[in-house]
Amino acid sequence: MEHDRDEANPVIVSGVPSSAASSAIDPDQRTWPPLLAGVIAALAAFALSAIAFAIPVFALWLTAVEVGPAWDTWTEVAAITGTAWLAGQGLPVSIGGLTVSLLPWGLAVIPALLLFLAGRWTSRVGDLTRPVHLVIVTLAAVVVYAGLAVGVAIWIDDPSAGLGRVIATTGVLTLVAFGVGSMTGAGLTSSVTSALPGWFTRVISGAVVCVGVLIVAAAIAVGVSLIANAEQTHRLLMSLTPDLAGFIAIIVLSLGYLPVLIGWAVSYLLGIGFTVSSGATISPFSSASETALPVFPLLGVIPESPPVGAAALPVIGLIAGVLGGYTLKRRGAGGWSFLAEVAGMIGVATAALWALLAASSGSLGSDLLMNIGPIIGPTLGVAALLWGVGSLIIVIPVLAAGPADPDFVAVDRSTSPAARFGSDDLAGNIDQVGSQHQQEGRLDGQHHP
Repeated sequence: MEHDRDEANPVIVSGVPSSAASSAIDPDQRTWPPLLAGVIAALAAFALSAIAFAIPVFALWLTAVEVGPAWDTWTEVAAITGTAWLAGQGLPVSIGGLTVSLLPWGLAVIPALLLFLAGRWTSRVGDLTRPVHLVIVTLAAVVVYAGLAVGVAIWIDDPSAGLGRVIATTGVLTLVAFGVGSMTGAGLTSSVTSALPGWFTRVISGAVVCVGVLIVAAAIAVGVSLIANAEQTHRLLMSLTPDLAGFIAIIVLSLGYLPVLIGWAVSYLLGIGFTVSSGATISPFSSASETALPVFPLLGVIPESPPVGAAALPVIGLIAGVLGGYTLKRRGAGGWSFLAEVAGMIGVATAALWALLAASSGSLGSDLLMNIGPIIGPTLGVAALLWGVGSLIIVIPVLAAGPADPDFVAVDRSTSPAARFGSDDLAGNIDQVGSQHQQEGRLDGQHHP
């Protein structure tokens, strides 16, 4: 009987969460050990991502009218594919003897998506019913994928990114994408997040809101500017006189550089701006009409002069702070600890914004295109200030209201008697009590006419 009850109620089987038990493979079917599953999944993700970057490179080689001496043989083209693959991981590369550190890291979505899907695949073929299994399968994938990246860097002999940076960048990419994929696929997300303290999840949620508002606003600004300056973008494209292969390459690079442009737009919205072409600064308070921009169609979105009302754009940072503080309050922050959580939220959001701005900065090789991108330090300072002021708009009324009434105790409906007994039982109890009172009333009427 005990065995039958366990089979009927997978929630209590061996302490495994119901979501994980429901997605578990039939125990009669042989499952892969987590270590083997992680290795195979990382190899598959690497192979598919290499193919994804090889297809456009070989297509350019086959369709180009003229090719340089570096494109003579297929082995040299394969080496160029390796360079493109490293750039797609967010690593600086050397092209024509020039180091390119401002990369189209939007292309990193390709390996990230493949690693995520590989992580979910391991949850179907491997036994990932415990958090320790997730650790094993993810670490195995990190070691294999980062090791293969080191092999590619050594093979193409590119000194632009040291081996330490290759390991760190690809390792973090695998850890996040593959780890999230395996965790969600195994159904252990709730069990992992429920173990986190409440203040931690509130701080992370608030930071996501603060940075997310800026990114969404920047993406909208880029889209609007792209539509408004479509003629200038088309003129830059036609000035390159590309053939079909060149046109495809420009489209792919433009998509890869879109997140970089969004990083520039974030700095622009906060009133600081960014530098292009030998240190020329473009901001809501300066004009780009006299700035020599690189001949790249995507840069056509940069307005020649600040739009009307551009000086008020930093208000978006203030709004982001208000929404971040409201997120903390809505999730249960209160009292003087509210200030500590706001400080933590601003710290996490500043670190995340730094990562975005740093990834959107770098060099395109030539002297005129050195150290271009957002002005990071002042942008972070303005963002932190606006977030703090916006959060205080929510914090001050909460502190002024004082602590909650200590005699008031909120009732958790999930643990209340009504929830435990069920609505039907509670209704039955109410009817029973009502009948008892009616009977007592009739007796009182008999004794007291």
